[in-house]
Amino acid sequence: MGFKKGNTLTPKNTPSDIWKRIDIREDNECWEWRGHTNNKGYGCITINYKHWYVHRVAYEETYGTIPNKLFVLHKCDNPKCCNPEHLFLGTQKDNMKDMTQKHRSIHHTKISDSQVEEIRNLYSTGNYTQEELGKKFGVHRVHVGNLIVKKYRRNI
Repeated sequence: MGFKKGNTLTPKNTPSDIWKRIDIREDNECWEWRGHTNNKGYGCITINYKHWYVHRVAYEETYGTIPNKLFVLHKCDNPKCCNPEHLFLGTQKDNMKDMTQKHRSIHHTKISDSQVEEIRNLYSTGNYTQEELGKKFGVHRVHVGNLIVKKYRRNI
């Protein structure tokens, strides 16, 4: 999880202790963690000498055990949010699909809409390979291919 020594909370915490450090609001609002966060903004806590993401603990406290290999995803895209109504289970593939649909992928921010159009237009001329376009626009050729076939950025 990327914890640094000295930045974790006491290992004496129990799962139910998280609610003391969550700003609980209306049901439809984000309930933000007021404790330690990692470099990506996710709430973190130490329970019995093990590090946990707080949103995962909140999910388990509310709904029960998280099945193996499943992630706890945020409907609200707020990494500090622990509102169980904003959390849902999904696979890594679901997480990536959610990220792409909500335009949170690094490639979305790296390439503007006009550049997506330019990539598609240049490729359609037959004068450029996906690899050449990837180098020109600073992204991997696989991403260029996904843009061309409109796997990403369909709205453009």
